[in-house]
Amino acid sequence: MRNLFIISFMFLGLTACSKPVDEAIYVAVEVCENIRDADFDMLDIADADLIQQYKDLREYDKKLFKRTVQEKMDCKVTDVEAGSNEDSFRVNFVNANSLNVALDLSSDDFKVKYEYRDTSNLFF
Repeated sequence: MRNLFIISFMFLGLTACSKPVDEAIYVAVEVCENIRDADFDMLDIADADLIQQYKDLREYDKKLFKRTVQEKMDCKVTDVEAGSNEDSFRVNFVNANSLNVALDLSSDDFKVKYEYRDTSNLFF
């Protein structure tokens, strides 16, 4: 029981010390993987318009969604570009559109705000 408390406190200490860039990367990867897996229940971490675009594509043509998104999307992070301050980041992936992750002032958490459409070859 004592070991459980020690491990819990260590984990809390590590998460409290995380950098904004680490939090932004975590959110971006989670959104990317959820899109790839067609799990669109992520309004708490991604803009509704971004989610709706992929949802609409899947509903319009499931075969196209499977062929272009689910089979090709690679959510491994290649690099991260910081904005003018540490409240926004552009997270780039191996083969997925880059995501803009910014601090959401209403919740004090990072959230995917929009997607850069010119960075992947998913539809080629």
